Amino acid sequence: AFCSSIPAWAWFIAGGIVYGLITCLFDGYGLICYPLEYFVAFGAICILGVASKYINGIKLDSFKNICISYGLLIASIVLATFVRIFAASIDSVLIWKYTFGAALAYNIPYVSLSSIFVCVIMCFLLPVVKKLNNMMPTSYLSK
Repeated sequence: AFCSSIPAWAWFIAGGIVYGLITCLFDGYGLICYPLEYFVAFGAICILGVASKYINGIKLDSFKNICISYGLLIASIVLATFVRIFAASIDSVLIWKYTFGAALAYNIPYVSLSSIFVCVIMCFLLPVVKKLNNMMPTSYLSK
């Protein structure tokens, strides 16, 4: 009863917070970097969770629906990437005293490459994930 009373988007945000906190502690930079570098940047992963309801709601039965489904997936990954790059760059300016251009030059290559890697894997997994969600729907996806 407790879990069903909390909206699904809150669980996605909580997942980003917990993932960011665990990553922050293991990276060894300390909690000073947590608010922007980890909370906001890794919390941007929640965008994919919010978009999942819409992506899963589209059946892959026509070319148009396939394009819409993959377009939403890619758009949510790109949006999360921009949020992560921006938050990490602002953090670099505030904490490490980089210029914004230098912070972007540092963050764009590795965040973009990891996002491209995630995008390719997610595009391959989308049909499988949709089949699994149809076989075992959650209350979030069925609403």
